Amino acid sequence: MQIKRLVLAVSLFSSLAAVAETLTVSGIGKSPITADAALTRTESLQSAKRDAIVQLVNKINGPRSAEDPAVQSKLDLVAKQIGDEFVLDQSTNRDAANNLVTTVKIQMDDLQVRTLISDLGIGQTTARNYPILILMDEFFTTPTDSTKPLREVVEYSSDKSAAYNEKMHDDAASSTNSESNQKSAERVSAAAAYRADAQVQGRRNTEINGNYGSANEQVGINANASAAGKARYDAASRSESNNKDSASDSRSYGHDVSAEQKDIQTFKKLVEYQPRNVGPDKQNYTLQALLRQTARYDLAVRDSDVFRSKYFTGKPLTMEEMTNSSELARFTAAARDEQADYLMVGNSIILDNGKNAASGQFVCDGLLSLKTFSTEDGSAIAAEARSESASGNTPDQCRVNVSNKMGNYAVGVVGHAISEYWKKRETYGREYSVVLRSLMGNLNENAKDAFSEAIESMQGLNSKVIERRSTRNELEVSLTYKGEKSLSRAIGAALKTQTAFAQSGRKVDGTKVVICLEGQCP
Repeated sequence: MQIKRLVLAVSLFSSLAAVAETLTVSGIGKSPITADAALTRTESLQSAKRDAIVQLVNKINGPRSAEDPAVQSKLDLVAKQIGDEFVLDQSTNRDAANNLVTTVKIQMDDLQVRTLISDLGIGQTTARNYPILILMDEFFTTPTDSTKPLREVVEYSSDKSAAYNEKMHDDAASSTNSESNQKSAERVSAAAAYRADAQVQGRRNTEINGNYGSANEQVGINANASAAGKARYDAASRSESNNKDSASDSRSYGHDVSAEQKDIQTFKKLVEYQPRNVGPDKQNYTLQALLRQTARYDLAVRDSDVFRSKYFTGKPLTMEEMTNSSELARFTAAARDEQADYLMVGNSIILDNGKNAASGQFVCDGLLSLKTFSTEDGSAIAAEARSESASGNTPDQCRVNVSNKMGNYAVGVVGHAISEYWKKRETYGREYSVVLRSLMGNLNENAKDAFSEAIESMQGLNSKVIERRSTRNELEVSLTYKGEKSLSRAIGAALKTQTAFAQSGRKVDGTKVVICLEGQCP
């Protein structure tokens, strides 16, 4: 029974480890050696687990968070929940004070630890105060099969035409001269045709898509056309030579001769394959799976359907179009208006690969891409790409199975990233931009110095005040603040000590605070 329990626990851990961050810590505990050896080992091991739990809590909630009396009172309860299946390594030895010292190495994924300490009321709740809006499209299609086109269209066109013009210079010429001139004209015409044939060979414009026609066939056509033109030219030359003597006494009359011959053939083959993506599917199983898991990370999630009904008007807008266009800035601003501190955009493409002949199951592949960032300052939180595979008795069942895998993975990545983001800011403070602005363009150096001194005297300042820009209109500085009250109130309290800012007004826009010197900010 113990072996079966261990196998089930390891299987559960392996499945969760694929979608969550793994935490590994070591703990050291000791217990005085007594006559009851079993009790000594148990107490020493429990003490080592307790020490490991302290490190796990600090990893989840932040440095020194385990020092909180509320956490200290629950450490023993947490340690009892850590079964042997999570202990990777354990060793014991005796120290000089006759204590049994136990060292353990524990490995758990962060979601298990969060759930455990949250159930005991000592979990971190910061992320709950900062909602996330998730916009994700799902495409369910089949992979493009180049061996099975939906339709083939072959287009063919041919242009064969000829033109000839001749003009006599003297209509009163004798019949002998006319015959001679006619022969000469025939030779000139044949020569022009011969040259035209040769030019056709050089200018031939043949477009071949697919396997229609070949280069050898086209060269044969050109060679035949050129040979025919040359034959006409030679026959005309011999005829003129035979009549040359009889026409030697006659006067020569000129001709205007032009000749043109075309033989242009065009082939075009169009092949239409099944489209890979035909648009977002109405059913979004990946998003449903993702939403089911957000509660495990204690994330507040805004309803994306309500958001879409307000801002996605007209033609449906895919996430790919939004992330590669100017629409992203507009939707980020809209997400902030809906009190969403984070925006996650993504796509999931599920490919139906048909039935596996060996297993009789339908198989499918899922491709997931996502990006999460802060709507306040655009800070990148997480960016991931993931592929999963699954099977099922039907294509729809296969699709749901692979969607669940991708949804669980997405929450594992995003949930952990958001929790880490806020843990660091709770520990070290948040970055802000503070701007002193003169609406009249009359910001002198004395006002700038007084403002900087007031900011540097604030309680809760956790960094140097860095000057970013200084002009006659405004002074911009950046800082990290970690205090009990809001930064806007802290700045207001600091400026009250300076008479130059008695009439100043304040405006807060995310992580940017604007102080207007002459009065209320527009």
